Amino acid sequence: MNFSEAPCCLIGLSRISGEGLFAGKVFMGAEVVVDCSRSFRVWPQRSYITLMGTVKDTHYFVGESEFHFRIISNNSLFGKVNHSRTPNTLWVPENKILIAIRDIKMGDEITYDYRLEIGPKWLKDKPPVWC
Repeated sequence: MNFSEAPCCLIGLSRISGEGLFAGKVFMGAEVVVDCSRSFRVWPQRSYITLMGTVKDTHYFVGESEFHFRIISNNSLFGKVNHSRTPNTLWVPENKILIAIRDIKMGDEITYDYRLEIGPKWLKDKPPVWC
């Protein structure tokens, strides 16, 4: 794991799913919680879809545009952030960061809404009941 992305966070057991990322300090609203800029890549959709397992097995899907997928290395702490319909962070793809959207107390789990932030178009258009 690359803790330089989130030096004030810890990995722990999540009540949401498996492991999660937790605040190791108080984060104020609009403060950067996770900076994924070093782990972030843009990949042409056509190439990504036809790739063998290499990239798919080593990266998380974090969004799409008309011609590209945005992916992040699975060594990134970003992958430990779980989904919530009432998230405490917001994904800012232009800057490749998660920012606090309200104050986050020390020990709180870091969450964001997969449906609104990074989900593929089909998920945003018709989210499944578990989302």
